[in-house]
Amino acid sequence: MQASIDPRALSCIVDGRPWDSDVHEPLAVVNPANGERVRTVPEAGEEGVAVAVESAAEAFEDWRRATPKERAELLFQLADAIEGRADDSPCSRRRTSASRSPQRGPRSSAPPTSTASTRASAAR
Repeated sequence: MQASIDPRALSCIVDGRPWDSDVHEPLAVVNPANGERVRTVPEAGEEGVAVAVESAAEAFEDWRRATPKERAELLFQLADAIEGRADDSPCSRRRTSASRSPQRGPRSSAPPTSTASTRASAAR
């Protein structure tokens, strides 16, 4: 099991800013393959979720007015940001496949599938 991160050192990001939740019990992140608790994370609470939903609705209005070229540029920037932090991700330290066993072979330097699909979406 990977080292635990103190959930008090983390915060939810709501509307682009850290959100100090009134919920003080952290949520457990559980590996569905074996039921093992991987870590805990902070919970946003009802108010945080409501603010996040409102913020997403407002952001969607800008997104729907964006041209395909503008959307592609934003998706490429997102993929670049994800790849730039790939080594910080717990997923880069230990990935598991759908078969629930650790992936074998040399560690790939290829970006995770999520950035590949983000880049493919942007290129369309």
